Amino acid sequence: MLLKNETTYDTRTLRRFFSAGLAAMGASRFTTVYVRWQKRFRGTRGVHGRAAIDGRWLIMFLPRPMPARERARLEAKFGADHLGLAMYLKQRLLDVNALALVFEHEVAHNLGLGHAEMTEAARYCQGPTPLWAHGFLPEHFSRPEKPKPSREDARAALVAKRHAKAVTDLARWQRKLKLAQTKVRKAKLALAGYERRAAAAKAPA
Repeated sequence: MLLKNETTYDTRTLRRFFSAGLAAMGASRFTTVYVRWQKRFRGTRGVHGRAAIDGRWLIMFLPRPMPARERARLEAKFGADHLGLAMYLKQRLLDVNALALVFEHEVAHNLGLGHAEMTEAARYCQGPTPLWAHGFLPEHFSRPEKPKPSREDARAALVAKRHAKAVTDLARWQRKLKLAQTKVRKAKLALAGYERRAAAAKAPA
């Protein structure tokens, strides 16, 4: 399987998840799976897809997770028990059941099935989580967030970056200076040689 992950979800987990689904459904292991962000909340609990009928590619659109810092800010502003906020946060969570059922729906298209040939459950992505998807939890798909550096650490990192650039620039200009000095020396030698030749040509025989 070729996986092209254009999101921040963990690529290794996505590859294990989709590979298990392809194997369980007897689909081609040469299928290309694209993973992209959804532009708006839609589909089955925020997950929807697209696939070629009797083809070897499919696209999975997943909800964009909310950073922990942003969640903490919203909870501090509206309150952790705010109903509207709770519904909004739920939309931003990856639902493994929905991911598995939508993936099976799109793989069925790859296997040549149209909506008319699917069961009602498969067409509308309903039912229990498939056995091949058991053991996968939402947190398995998330990459650990990097802690935001303090102002002092950020300033130190910037100074270190600029220092490294200054060292590189100095070394580069020193190389250019050495090369220029070499070329000047060679040019002076060549000029002296031509001046001697010119003087010899002007001397009376």
